[in-house]
Amino acid sequence: MSDSHPEPHPPEATRAPVSPTSVAGSREWFLTQQRTRPDVPLPVLVERAAVIEQAIGVLMVVYGVPAAGAARLLTWRIQDTGSDARAFATRLIAELPSLPAPLPEQRAVLDRLLFTAHQLPGGDQRTR
Repeated sequence: MSDSHPEPHPPEATRAPVSPTSVAGSREWFLTQQRTRPDVPLPVLVERAAVIEQAIGVLMVVYGVPAAGAARLLTWRIQDTGSDARAFATRLIAELPSLPAPLPEQRAVLDRLLFTAHQLPGGDQRTR
């Protein structure tokens, strides 16, 4: 990162995970907040929350934090900028293609995981 943009880790992003329902920015929080609008069907609410989950997943990978830490990081930036959660997450995800591609070594690590995840403990061992 450049000197003008310090690494955006709030101190609490690396703390122990908390219940997802208590973390603003998580799907559960978003759905809980939106359920006060009975005029919006649940599938629409789930679709609206999906982009927030995508943003949380990106932050998990890039910063190496658990889901709760990534949600806190996202929430911190949303609150710090006074943004709408879904609009902020949508913009973040929309800008990802403009970032440089990962280095070949980074992609190779993900490639190995992609091809072996089913063999890891707790993975899907079913035959196809």
